[in-house]
Amino acid sequence: LPDLAALFRDTMPNPEDLVALLKLKPTAGPYEFKDRINELTGMIKPLKAALTDQRRGCLELEGALSKAQEELDSRFSSIVKDRSGLCSANASLESGLTAFRQKAEERGL
Repeated sequence: LPDLAALFRDTMPNPEDLVALLKLKPTAGPYEFKDRINELTGMIKPLKAALTDQRRGCLELEGALSKAQEELDSRFSSIVKDRSGLCSANASLESGLTAFRQKAEERGL
């Protein structure tokens, strides 16, 4: 079975890498301080909101994939057990059929 969590980690950014971006503070030179800070703050707030949403979504998806992986593993294990039981039953039936055919041949049927 494929490891869903590994597939997720390979294709999506690490949610913890986004934390450093969320902690960034706007800066400006001494002469353009207020205007530059206001401009940067206006740009940064929606970006931080988007990163926060992406991080939250990644963490939720990772949790959901973990649960799905457990469910798939459980179902796969159950199928393997069922198959094993069916193979044993099949072998037993084939053995019985072979014995029945031998007896039928001995009797000339």
